[in-house]
Amino acid sequence: MELKHILVSLGISVLVVALGLSLFTSEPSIVERVIERIGASPGPDRFNSRECINEVCTNYVRSQMVLATTTPCALRGPLNASSTIIKVTGQTLVGTTTATIWDVATSTTAFATSTTARIAERKSVVSGDQAYVENWAFSGIGSTSVIGPGVYVVFGEAGVAVPAGRSEISGFCTGVFQEL
Repeated sequence: MELKHILVSLGISVLVVALGLSLFTSEPSIVERVIERIGASPGPDRFNSRECINEVCTNYVRSQMVLATTTPCALRGPLNASSTIIKVTGQTLVGTTTATIWDVATSTTAFATSTTARIAERKSVVSGDQAYVENWAFSGIGSTSVIGPGVYVVFGEAGVAVPAGRSEISGFCTGVFQEL
């Protein structure tokens, strides 16, 4: 009887050791797949309007120009912090029938311009030309490049000869703001 117990115990022991070795010595399987929901991008394009690197956050803003207004484009700075304007650009896609004058200014409301809040030199565009307004680092007319939370950078134009002083300009504007 004792031999029978020893053989059964030995068989169970061998089975447990074999099972343990098979579980712990097997190679882990590698599954290759891309899960898009984690934000992976297959190319150089990035689709975040706000990016932070080492706690330095930069906001990228783009807006289509609105027809029938003398302030065809407004870019809102970050809502959560004061920021430095790194760069703003405005570009029309068609030429105008008359000469225009462009102002880039700050405003607490969208689509409202003020020449006293100008943050760039005025840009004159001759009739038939497309406008391209650009300003880097705002070293121009002595204004500051720091704006408060939620302040707009607006592009205003004057001189377009259409009814009620409204714009016939279409295009887009872009801005880069770095949070302070």
